[in-house]
Amino acid sequence: MLRLFLLFSLITLLGCESILEIELERVNPEIVVTSVFAENTPWQVLVQRTVGVQEESIIPSIIDHAIVTIEGSNGSFLELAHKGGGFYYADASLPQSGVTYTLKVEADGYNSVQATDQIPTLVRVKNVQYSGDGQRIEIIPCLITRETSIIIMKYPFFYFPK
Repeated sequence: MLRLFLLFSLITLLGCESILEIELERVNPEIVVTSVFAENTPWQVLVQRTVGVQEESIIPSIIDHAIVTIEGSNGSFLELAHKGGGFYYADASLPQSGVTYTLKVEADGYNSVQATDQIPTLVRVKNVQYSGDGQRIEIIPCLITRETSIIIMKYPFFYFPK
């Protein structure tokens, strides 16, 4: 037992520890924009910036002084108002399907960024057929906004093969 203790003590005392200095390239911060928009809902945009690995900063790093604009292919133009915490809002003109929108963000000290997107027009599902064990399934007509797969399942939803 004493030998085991001495061996453990010797390993502990002879063990080494070194601090490695890693030189990482410093990069300029860039604007990060998060925005999800839907038809007839107010515009909401979150503006933040990237943070370097070695940068001591509170995350999230928000940008409070940006100019956020949205221009629509229908001639609409909005400048969003900053409401705090990096969030910018506008409810004067709501997004509509079929209109292409360009979101632009500019802030001092950063390269400006922009993105273009649109809400697709709705697709009406008129008929869904199910062929199987003769069981009748009712489908409620609905509207689909993106490419969608319709999956009809019978209970139980989980199948564990033997």
